[in-house]
Amino acid sequence: MISITEICFQIEGYTELYIPKEDLSNTDGQDKDLIQRLETTIIQWNRQIKEIVSNPDSHQENENSGPLDEINYWRNRRENLKHIDEQLENAELKTIVKFL
Repeated sequence: MISITEICFQIEGYTELYIPKEDLSNTDGQDKDLIQRLETTIIQWNRQIKEIVSNPDSHQENENSGPLDEINYWRNRRENLKHIDEQLENAELKTIVKFL
């Protein structure tokens, strides 16, 4: 699900952090499979965010690109980073981090 979510939103130009639907209210923290799934999810979030933040020059320039293309690139990049920031404030995401 992580990969499918990432690919679907990547086509639209956004980075989507997959949030698994896990019931964390009735667990004692001893379910090793659950912990492993959640840790894998957080590792994936880390990879996605690191990739976006550390690679600002991921767009390809060609001979026909001009100032408006550059402005659009940075506008889209800002929107993607804003989208990531909003997701990091998600209550379900915070619950997973707190659980681990």
